[in-house]
Amino acid sequence: MTANSKRREDMLKFLGQAQNETELKKWYRIMEDIHADRVSGTKEDFQVLSKGLEYAISIFAERLRQEGFALLSKFAATEDKRFHQIMKSNLGKARIAKPYPEEISRIAGMMT
Repeated sequence: MTANSKRREDMLKFLGQAQNETELKKWYRIMEDIHADRVSGTKEDFQVLSKGLEYAISIFAERLRQEGFALLSKFAATEDKRFHQIMKSNLGKARIAKPYPEEISRIAGMMT
């Protein structure tokens, strides 16, 4: 296993364990910092983080519906294409797409 794949695996494992509002707020702050260009790192670092966020936010929305969908809505409403990709990936996850089709449709419409 390469260092990059190990880092990605660790990130996905950590994000998958995020199950409470405190952890959601921590990731929300990270996304705010990325959006405001307050995070330094390489392109590869952002790619690893993006992959984790493309998976994890739907878990937040499943487990913390109000907070998770608020996060999806906020970043879907930005002009930042990086966040649109993260949001689109999450909106397609069956864990939230099947039980909440109206909310998914509303948020997806914010990115057009």
